[in-house]
Amino acid sequence: MTHAPPPPVTPNHLANAANLLACALDSLSASNTGHIEDLTDAIREAETYLHRRAAYNARDRACYRTGSALEPNGGHLLDDVALAGFDHLGAFGLLLLVDIARHHPHESLSGMLRILFDSEAGACIRAWGSWSRLTWLRQLYINETVTFLRSEKGRDPMQSWRHDKVTVNQKHLVREIARALDIAEPKFRKRGGAFEWLKEQGGNPRFWAPPPMPALPDLPGFIE
Repeated sequence: MTHAPPPPVTPNHLANAANLLACALDSLSASNTGHIEDLTDAIREAETYLHRRAAYNARDRACYRTGSALEPNGGHLLDDVALAGFDHLGAFGLLLLVDIARHHPHESLSGMLRILFDSEAGACIRAWGSWSRLTWLRQLYINETVTFLRSEKGRDPMQSWRHDKVTVNQKHLVREIARALDIAEPKFRKRGGAFEWLKEQGGNPRFWAPPPMPALPDLPGFIE
């Protein structure tokens, strides 16, 4: 299954969108009012930073800093699955955001994204985020299902592994898949229950084959 053929988006669409946005911003300036971190939060941040993995792990530090950069305008509270969809959509997402910017020129980028995610296009953007996250998790999913069943432990005729505690990898996959699909995160005590749930999630197929791509969102008309 593939997404529907995209509408004919040309560089002229982006150019026209940029011109319309430029007109909306004419005589305006960026806000010169910044947000100041709450003192209690600032002190907690200073006192606890060295106890976080981000202090020592480059990947975690980069993720943490990106979220921190968006915090002054509340961007760290954006739906990260929708944000993943917006990021993946590239120029298509940009066109949608330009239309928001035309009508809300005083908003921060985080504010405009919040409006966009709450708009009619929001569900489609989040569907792309879900697709992106499920694709991102595919290797770990396969390792915990297909590859595991081929291992010595997975081939155990007594399947004694089913009574083991849920693994860290399983917990991570269950949590992330539930978030991507916007469903309640199920809780499992035993490895077998988690395994069956994970295998069921892949039966659509979300993981046995690359996840199906959603349709593109409807784009605003910028050719006037």
